[in-house]
Amino acid sequence: MLVLQTQYVRPEYFTTEFTLFPAWPRFDAERALQLFEITMAILLAPKLFGLLLTLFEGRTRRGCGGGLRLILSGLIEIILSALLAPLMMLIQSQSVSQILLGRDSGWSPQRRGDGTIPLRDIAWRHLPHMALGVIAGVAAFMISTSLFLWMSPTILGLVLAIPLSFISGTLAAGLALKRFKLLETPEEQSPPPIATRANMLAREYALLGFDDAEGLATLHADRDLMTAHEAMLPEAPPRRRGEVTADRAVAIAKLTDARNLEEALQWLKPAEQMIVMNDRALLALVGSLPSSAPGA
Repeated sequence: MLVLQTQYVRPEYFTTEFTLFPAWPRFDAERALQLFEITMAILLAPKLFGLLLTLFEGRTRRGCGGGLRLILSGLIEIILSALLAPLMMLIQSQSVSQILLGRDSGWSPQRRGDGTIPLRDIAWRHLPHMALGVIAGVAAFMISTSLFLWMSPTILGLVLAIPLSFISGTLAAGLALKRFKLLETPEEQSPPPIATRANMLAREYALLGFDDAEGLATLHADRDLMTAHEAMLPEAPPRRRGEVTADRAVAIAKLTDARNLEEALQWLKPAEQMIVMNDRALLALVGSLPSSAPGA
């Protein structure tokens, strides 16, 4: 905005106030450069300190693929962060503005595993961001080449919004980096015992078909499993006395109104089922329901 003002708005040397000297426009290039250097130091210092700390810790350094790979991973992270920063700025500003306007900001849970999004959806989502980058680039270049070069990191990140978003979310890109042991964490080389055990149990339960089973139906059918499950639950649900959440109140109403387990499972939403699974009193309601309607 300052560059646009300098380029197209004629300065007002003599204002309405009486002065002996004209009001010369001032632009302190030295302070502007110092501000830029301080900003870069604030942004990059935590990354640099973290990198140095990891380089001096032998176990962590080896877990990240060694010193050379760790430095390359740090450079990749800095470049990606710089390119994604203007895009994240726009997305986060839009979310905050939607919240201030009382609208749903569309915050959704992260995709785990191979959460690849179709390229068409990505293009539709980031087309305005790319258009803004093109407009900003053309405008900056028309004003001056130096301004275009100065703004090039921001412009480049916006212009490449679609391919950056697509590549950063693809499984192939992650596997390619993993093949060269880049952006690797120590836990990937030596998984913690609890994670190894969890993965083993997940594979075992998947083979037994437990993943497709309805949790409440399984507990209802197996009293020993119900007893073991209740033994792992706290005596009272983790909430303050007298505090009732909307999901819990709705779950109680549905369980009370249900004539059998089949109806309850049809009515309970996933969040409500999770509350029931973690509440002994509600599990007792589930246990008192017949499996299905008489004669079914």
